[in-house]
Amino acid sequence: MEAQAQASFDCKLAATTVEKTICADAALSKLDRQMADAFRNARRSASKSKSASILADQRSWIGQRNSCSSDRSCLLASMQNRIADLNAPRSVQTAGLTGLYCNDTGIMGLQEQGQNLRFDFLFFSGNFACGTQTLTAQRSGSGWSSSYNGCRMTLMKEGGSMVVRSDTVDTCKALYCGAGAAISVFRMPLTGKIPGVTNPFTDTVGERQC
Repeated sequence: MEAQAQASFDCKLAATTVEKTICADAALSKLDRQMADAFRNARRSASKSKSASILADQRSWIGQRNSCSSDRSCLLASMQNRIADLNAPRSVQTAGLTGLYCNDTGIMGLQEQGQNLRFDFLFFSGNFACGTQTLTAQRSGSGWSSSYNGCRMTLMKEGGSMVVRSDTVDTCKALYCGAGAAISVFRMPLTGKIPGVTNPFTDTVGERQC
């Protein structure tokens, strides 16, 4: 009953596997309510065009969340990431992604091209590094996916960061990394965007100045 009271929808009407899983778990139900509140607040404070974009992103995210089915850890991470994204500062949510991003350990270039996202990155792990050439990812749900020579990567905005993940770690490592580094999860805060850079790919990623 506690879980049902916390969900953002009527659990008596739960029909899908995801809805039933959320209703049966108090923690997931609480997150579902928090996500719904964050979604309403984000749209309420946004312009008309941005509100429509948030709605479209939410619908895409629901499709991604539903792929978790009854996997509790998948649902937990999906909702936590969506809440963080909705609660991110407006400057992070509304700014276009195209640009050059830097932090203490990495560099990343992003360029939006319709439904596609061009990207590359370089990051250091101790004395070793992983660095890609410029790749193109296609829109997939609420993120983007890339596949090149057997190296698969997904990109997604999560909590004010662009997050890159790979489920082909060994293949990507052989293509892009030194002996002591690997691409499993790489995060670049969107607050690290360098002002005034409209084309981040004028130099190779290792030659860019942050």
